[in-house]
Amino acid sequence: MTSFTCCKCLQKIPGGMRGLFTHLKLVHLILTSTCTKIICAEGSCKTVLWRGSSYKRHLIVGHMNARHNECNERQEQDGGNDHNNEPGGKSVEVTGGHVGEPVHNVNEDEDLNHEPAAVMHETIDETVGQTREYSLQDIHDSVAVFIARLHSSAVPTSFIQAAVQECKNLVETIVCHVDAKLSPLLVNIETGKLPSAEEIEEMKSLLKSLKTPFREMETEFMQTKYLCSGGVLVPPVAKVLGKGYKVHTDRLKGRIYQEQVNETFQYIPIRETKKRFLQQPGVMSSILSQHEPDDGFLHSYRDGLYFKQMASQTPEEIILPVLLYSDDFETVNPLGSRKGIHKLTAVYLCFLCLPSKYQASLQNIILVALATTPQIAKYNIDSVLAVISVEMQELEKTGIEIVIPGEYKGLVKPPLFQVTGDNLALNLMLGYVTSFTASYYCRICKMRRNVAKTATVEDAKVLRTQRNFAEDIEKDNFKETGIKQCSSLNTIPYYHVVSNLALDIMHDFQEGILPLEMKLILNELVAKEIISVDELNSRLKSFNFGLIDKTNRPSPILSSHLTNPAGASGQKAAQMKCLAIFLPLIIGDKVEEDSDLWELYLLLLEIFKLIIAPRMSRAATYFLKNKIEEHHILFKRLFPERTLTPKQHNCIHYPRAIRFLGPLIQYSVIRMEAKHKQLKGWAKTSNNFINIAKSLADKHQQAQGFNFMMKQHIASRSVEIKSQSVVWISSLLCSDEMCEALGCSPEEHITLVRTAEINGYTFRPNVMVLVKWEDEPLFAKVEHIVVIESDIKLLTRPWTTLYFHHHYSAYAVKEDVNSKLQVVTMRELFHHKPLHTVNCYDPQDSQAYIAMHFKLA
Repeated sequence: MTSFTCCKCLQKIPGGMRGLFTHLKLVHLILTSTCTKIICAEGSCKTVLWRGSSYKRHLIVGHMNARHNECNERQEQDGGNDHNNEPGGKSVEVTGGHVGEPVHNVNEDEDLNHEPAAVMHETIDETVGQTREYSLQDIHDSVAVFIARLHSSAVPTSFIQAAVQECKNLVETIVCHVDAKLSPLLVNIETGKLPSAEEIEEMKSLLKSLKTPFREMETEFMQTKYLCSGGVLVPPVAKVLGKGYKVHTDRLKGRIYQEQVNETFQYIPIRETKKRFLQQPGVMSSILSQHEPDDGFLHSYRDGLYFKQMASQTPEEIILPVLLYSDDFETVNPLGSRKGIHKLTAVYLCFLCLPSKYQASLQNIILVALATTPQIAKYNIDSVLAVISVEMQELEKTGIEIVIPGEYKGLVKPPLFQVTGDNLALNLMLGYVTSFTASYYCRICKMRRNVAKTATVEDAKVLRTQRNFAEDIEKDNFKETGIKQCSSLNTIPYYHVVSNLALDIMHDFQEGILPLEMKLILNELVAKEIISVDELNSRLKSFNFGLIDKTNRPSPILSSHLTNPAGASGQKAAQMKCLAIFLPLIIGDKVEEDSDLWELYLLLLEIFKLIIAPRMSRAATYFLKNKIEEHHILFKRLFPERTLTPKQHNCIHYPRAIRFLGPLIQYSVIRMEAKHKQLKGWAKTSNNFINIAKSLADKHQQAQGFNFMMKQHIASRSVEIKSQSVVWISSLLCSDEMCEALGCSPEEHITLVRTAEINGYTFRPNVMVLVKWEDEPLFAKVEHIVVIESDIKLLTRPWTTLYFHHHYSAYAVKEDVNSKLQVVTMRELFHHKPLHTVNCYDPQDSQAYIAMHFKLA
């Protein structure tokens, strides 16, 4: 067998190519993917290479071919040319059995996928000569080098830990597989029974296959092929928008010239994606098992007038309504020189019919289209929506056949229900003017801008309808109608843009009305010396936001923020929501109870809490209408120099929109925008912007394909137990109470959970939960979290709700010392978000308060 000289220790290594690279891997910790300086030590060859794969190719092309007589004979028969060429046709000069000159045409970044027959035919049972004994320490060293390389790369530590854990799981799986095959043979040998020749060959074949576990998935092409063969990958399709010119560099001729190319966007076929998503374990059963209580409240879209009208037209069909969302996001530094060039416009889709607890998961938000924003500006967003509309029309006609053995089989219809997004994106997609200084900027009504500046209630006479929309299209004058074009979405059955009343709470309130009015009010309080900016920030820094909202702690508020109400708030949407809810407890003790400024803020906060409530009665929508009118009148009285903004104008449409669509919290786009972060992260790590839309679409679909391949139940994806232990009940405090609550004996053991993440919320002992809400909310404190028969249960102790403190906008509570432990399942909670008790800054008030993040009415 061929031997090689080690490039590091200069020893002769028998065993051929396999023996050499086994030696390099175990002794010198060099892999084919390793980037390091390598000097060939074969004969007088001193070629310098910088990657293990390049060194391997160099040995094969420059030395192995010269050593094998068969190759030399074939070289002479073919005229001495073929075997001096690389697979790509580039010649390599070979002299005297070694390479006399450096091999400049070897691609140092190219991995070796094929070896000559003489190398590939080396079998695993050939003896690999070794110059030393290999021990477990060699394995430990290889693991250490693997981890060190991960740490030296530009990836976060959390990813490194995840990669190490996945590698650990993979090795354990392989070892368990070998153990299952090898153990019976060892048992037979111990009893004196030798394995048969077939068993030995089977074991050899197994070891050989396990030596290359990535054989079918080694490259990106092979991974894509594997996912396609498994029926889980929906590859993106390039759709042509038009023709354009790009600069092309011809490296062979050394010149640069323009060429005409198709300008495309990436489109993911909706039918295949929806079908694969709905056929995941547990998805259809979770959708069909929902039953809204008939208690007169608006719980979801099913209780809204719009869905009832849609369902009445197709009473025999199973309707699974979907939401469409579009927004722009920057993939590079927004302050850098490339800003805007690589900006992308994404279109997402999600199933509104999914239980609300699952809708926040990014895995349940589906990518539909990805295009560069300059292309959208050139060809209009309607060019993309036209492609989507054609497939949505076809889906409405034929539906999707869903077959899930043991769960569901039948035809479903997924119609477009609403389009969501920020106000600019919605006006653009629905065909309205995109300037909010236009005379008719509102997409819901035709109120003139100068009237909308002062309007405090909705005017039914100027609402947009399909009839006046058609008349406005005929006029073809956006200055008088506010309509620029008829959107392609209007061609989808049962959908029309005038019925698109989905108002986004995040953009209207958390990024609009709340920061504007909060800065106006705080600026007045500072001017009247009721509180200073320094004291405000000091309180923000020391306030107890709890374990749940600690990541949403507001940023410091600057004086420049307060003096520029229309400018940036310096807070993210989640931070602004957190600040708005807790601000009464933070500074309420400094403000007089009869302050009109404070009454304005409490009115705004009450409106916000009503709008984000998970349910609302129809009567409460008229109560909300009165509150909005009262707020707008008070705002104009306290700030007469200011007019109502377009987002404040949107407020007057909220009550009717809730009656029409159900609670608007289910249409919030905050999780859709979180999807951008995933794509931006991939863009940053790829650092390849030649066709960034295709790169990200391919990456997203591969990740989605692997998720589909895992076939993980939708319920199990929403639960993650991070810390647990098994203990005897008798070893715990209040063990008698636990036994009484759980119906067990002290001699039994139980699984205690320290931290559990459920539906995106983190539960720990000592957090507060909302158990019921009848006339007033009923809270309880979590004492223990236990797992019983794979079901998470909370051992809670009820607290007493004393009263609602209007000035602090919080409930006063106290612990009920005489109460007993109660078992509460996650399904029995009124709302899943954990809460916490907090005190205000008034030294005379030691009362514990809970600030609710919504209000029921």
